[in-house]
Amino acid sequence: MATTAVPVLQVQPSPPKRGGLLANANVVDVPIPRFAIAPEVDEWPCTIPHRAPGLCWDPDAPTGVKEFDGLNHADAYVFALYSGVECYLDANDEYEERARFVLEQGESAAIEQAIQEMLPAPEVGAPVAGSVTEAIAWAEQRASVFPGTPTILMSRFIATHAIQARSVFPGLDWTLTTGQGTPVVNGAFDSADTLWWGGQATVFRGPIEVFHAPNQTVNLDRVIAERIYAVHFNCGLQAIQMEPIPASCCGGGGSGVASTYGDGG
Repeated sequence: MATTAVPVLQVQPSPPKRGGLLANANVVDVPIPRFAIAPEVDEWPCTIPHRAPGLCWDPDAPTGVKEFDGLNHADAYVFALYSGVECYLDANDEYEERARFVLEQGESAAIEQAIQEMLPAPEVGAPVAGSVTEAIAWAEQRASVFPGTPTILMSRFIATHAIQARSVFPGLDWTLTTGQGTPVVNGAFDSADTLWWGGQATVFRGPIEVFHAPNQTVNLDRVIAERIYAVHFNCGLQAIQMEPIPASCCGGGGSGVASTYGDGG
């Protein structure tokens, strides 16, 4: 009796998430696979120009000596991401393609989760903003003496409330900015009460390396796609705490805290 082969149907993959860190960062692809072992970053200055002292035609000129800024070298945050596929051994090259695709498709969210470890906590005793609008206002004010456009980071949960409060606005490419044009990274951060601000984000990426690790005792092939990353924020990051959005966000247990973020009218 003849048998009928069952066709394998493939669905179209979802497009990548809109927004996030990679949409706002300076992404630098480095051709050296192991570049990220102890990289050092040469930062741009973190201060604005100083007012010149001792000018006879400037009655309000400051006294004292001129200040000079040195060159600052900082470490980047280094880690690796991988995706793995395991299936039966055959001549199908799709395993490599699938492992590579999964890594590329989800790397922005995975990077955001990884750098959660480098995000600073709010300063002890610092005032707590009463709303997401106030927290963004503080970030904008503190960044007003920063030499260049800052970057604000927040979870997608907080970003949704900020959009509702008309404190951030989506562009035609779905990246977010504040009303003053500051880029907002709406990332996979596990926070309902903290946002961060800092300088330009740079993500250094090595090439994707694909490895086979077949388990021949069970006739399986394992394919791993791996990539090294180094993430740096010019002049570092600072945290701003605000009244928490209900803790049902982000895996919390639901605190019953009333939301104060419906201030958009």
